[in-house]
Amino acid sequence: MLIEHNLGDKGQARRLRIGVVAFGAGLALAVAHARLQAPRPLALGLFAPFFLSAWSIAEGLLGTSTLLAWRGLRDMDDGPEKIADLARLARVRASARLAAGLALAVSAVLTALMFLAT
Repeated sequence: MLIEHNLGDKGQARRLRIGVVAFGAGLALAVAHARLQAPRPLALGLFAPFFLSAWSIAEGLLGTSTLLAWRGLRDMDDGPEKIADLARLARVRASARLAAGLALAVSAVLTALMFLAT
């Protein structure tokens, strides 16, 4: 499957930056959880920051915005515009599903590791 981009370079870089910052926040929460010896079920709450960071990083690496894809848009750094070609739109949406699936898998694994580590 070919990955179809619907983000420009600036959008990709912005999502990568946001993802790295969110991942740092998730790690800080994980360390606090471990240091404070919080109850194990609270480790499941780490799924949210891990998912947001993995989703943002996946979008940045793949160059595909999930939310723009579902609205049928692309933003190549000069503002959102409609994707007129239906075949391209289908490829963009497939790339968006891939980004969301990767984020879901990565965040589930990270959360499971934190749950088992505590």
